[in-house]
Amino acid sequence: MLLEIKNPLPYDEYVHVLQGEVTLTHIEGKRNTFKAGVNFLVPKGFLGTWNMTTHYREMVAAETKAMMKAEGW
Repeated sequence: MLLEIKNPLPYDEYVHVLQGEVTLTHIEGKRNTFKAGVNFLVPKGFLGTWNMTTHYREMVAAETKAMMKAEGW
């Protein structure tokens, strides 16, 4: 599944990959692949794609107030 992040991410997102792998490609072309057991940070303002080529599970931590506002809660 390929997700396009077209609006700047409004908060930092800390991710721990539980299963599978994900490739993040920044709008400027820098690409990183993260596999199960790896932690990474998606910085506030990120633009690009999020590509999950296998069954993917993650655990995410983000600032609750900013996340709720961004999600329209």
